[in-house]
Amino acid sequence: MQSCVCPRGVLSGLCTQNRLWTAPAGAICLHSPTQQKYSGPRIKAQRSESEASDGSLEGPLASVKQIASSNAYKWGFEGVIAVGLFMLVDAAYSGDWSRIGAISKETETQLKGVAPLVGVFHLLCAPVAAIVASRRGLSTPKAVAKTLLIGGPALFEIVLSDTTE
Repeated sequence: MQSCVCPRGVLSGLCTQNRLWTAPAGAICLHSPTQQKYSGPRIKAQRSESEASDGSLEGPLASVKQIASSNAYKWGFEGVIAVGLFMLVDAAYSGDWSRIGAISKETETQLKGVAPLVGVFHLLCAPVAAIVASRRGLSTPKAVAKTLLIGGPALFEIVLSDTTE
């Protein structure tokens, strides 16, 4: 007798990974508490829209994952954000920008109100990045440092990253 091919032993419906599987007649589910024989017709679970026949992602999620793992995203987009955040802190707290006329005193005051909110957002994203990175086997200190510096886009990259660095 064969054991079922579903990783969780579900003899009808979708397995936990939404993969296509068949249970041949007479198969015994080793994961089932009752280990009943499956005597019905072969069952083909429907594949989720984002999974190809080889288990890889396809569609919009694959495109987003590909963008988040590209060098243009990592160095270009996140680099621009890092430089912009440094400019925000410099414009808000140095006083040079308003003194030379690049921004007004009112704008400088408004930036002083925005900068702490951005900092709090980054502090809230960092623990999430640490949890996701540790579960995926990524470098936790690197993920936390990058998220503290860049914020949401770095967290987005970590969430969509593969389990290998």
